[in-house]
Order: sequence, then structure tokens, then C-alpha cells
Amino acid sequence: MDLIKEIILIMAVTWFPAGSQAGQGSPMLSLDQWRAALRSIVRSEEAFAAAAASRGTREAFLSVLGDDAILFRPQPVPGRKWFLDRGPSTDRLTWWPAFADVSSGGDLGYSTGPYELRKTATDTIPSSYGNYVTIWRRQSDGAWKVLLDFGAPNPAPGKPVPEFDPLQGKPPFAPGLAGDGSEASEALLAADGKLSDHIAAHDASSLRPFYAEGIRYLRAGQPPLTGIALVIPQLTKQLGVWTCKPMSAGCSHSGDLGYTYGSSVLKADSAGGKQKSGYYLRIWRMQAPGTWKVVLELVND
Repeated sequence: MDLIKEIILIMAVTWFPAGSQAGQGSPMLSLDQWRAALRSIVRSEEAFAAAAASRGTREAFLSVLGDDAILFRPQPVPGRKWFLDRGPSTDRLTWWPAFADVSSGGDLGYSTGPYELRKTATDTIPSSYGNYVTIWRRQSDGAWKVLLDFGAPNPAPGKPVPEFDPLQGKPPFAPGLAGDGSEASEALLAADGKLSDHIAAHDASSLRPFYAEGIRYLRAGQPPLTGIALVIPQLTKQLGVWTCKPMSAGCSHSGDLGYTYGSSVLKADSAGGKQKSGYYLRIWRMQAPGTWKVVLELVND
């Protein structure tokens, strides 16, 4: 068996609840099961990164991408096809998880952290830096596969970014919606549309109800921000009109963790000003029954 697949499968089996299967609705995990699921997300990301270092980026991605995985290159594209259409590259991509979370049912999770890109494997100094977000989905056999991968270039961090300790993870607030999360996906698209309308109105103060207190904000060309107290002032200083158009949404079977993504356009206020086009990703967590808030936003424009 492929080494990375074996590692991920072994870790998944250690917490996978007996008698439950992805696709049949995910019951709430016990606290110990939830913590084990969070650990398995972190270990899966670490194994993914280790495979890239030893075998190359292309082979590592092909080992973990789900059949319907989405990559942003820069637009959303089918991930496996994108890599299969290209040969191995000579660059070296390294990364590590600085934060991770998983749904209350243990079927959907994500990790995020810094990455470094070197033009060749022997380069000691990175040619660029950034932050990534990987969304993982549990398979019917308990293993994890990448559902979506997105990143944005950022300035080099001013100090080392520590790896995430799963013991820092906080369990979800409460059980999510029943069923397969389809109702939650529709609710997320509606919430994303409302948030996008507020953003287009250029009223940053009205965004506070949409964002969680500990939101992580990643935007191309800017240092990562954590916490609504830093994010709202940054959005207030933004010059121009930012228009977002949601394209797709997904949610955990437990209905308490989901995501939306879409296209974005930033147009300068001044006449004849430049226009920047790009894409965004938002990860949402249910804070209370029926109340969704953005816990992570990544914009690459």
C-alpha cells in the first residue's frame, strides 16, 4: 500500500466510530472521538507534506486528492485532472498545519498554515511564501481525502509559525442539522450571499455579525490576521468596491461545519482605477442552532 495512504488509513481507523459510515449521516462523536478525529486531520496534513518533501508535490497530491477534489489554479479546477495533465515539477513546496478543526460528526475538517515555495529542492531560501487551506473529507472506509485546496501568497512571516497542537482544539458548540447537510449547504449559500451584499456596500462595521471572534483572515499580499478586532479595521481600510459572487457550498453530514467559495472583483474607487479579479473561500461554523459565522476567509486577488 502507498505509504501516505497507509498512514492516513491507520490514523482514521483509530477514531472511526463503529457502525457509522460517511454518507449515512454522521452522529455526534464523543469528546474523545472528536479529539482523535482532530488529531487525525493534523497527522494527515503532516503526512501529506512529508510525502511532498520526499516524493514531489505532484505525487503527493495525487495520493490524497479525492475524485471530485477542487484546486484553485487560480480558478477552481478538477484537482486530479490538473495534476495528471502535468508532469513532475522541479520546485519544492513545504508546509505545516498551524490550525485545524473538524465537524462534530467527524466527517469534514480542515487545516491551514504557512507554506514555502523553493524553485528547486536544493534551494535553501524560499522564492515565495503564503498560507494554504486544505479541506478534508472522510471516506466510507474511514480514510481522509482532500476535498479542496486553496492558497494565497503572503509576505515572509516575521517569526516562526508553530505547528498546531490538537489539544488546543475546541469541540463544536452543539449538534448540527439532521440528514446529509444539504439543507445546511443551502443555508450557507444564502448566508454567503448576504455577507457578499454587505461587503459590496462597503460598510465594514456591518460585517461583524457574520464573522466569528477568532476569525482567520488570509489575503494575497497581506500578513495573515487572526481575530475580528484586527480583521474589521483591515476591511475598513480597503480602498474600492469588493464584489463577491458565490459559486458553490458544501457542509458536513453533521451540519455544523461548511464552506463556500466563489469569484471576487475589487474595483478601485477612483475613475480609471485598476480592477483585481480573483477567488475567495469561506469556512463557516455553526455558533448556535441556525447561526452560522465565518471562521476563516481566504482571498486571492
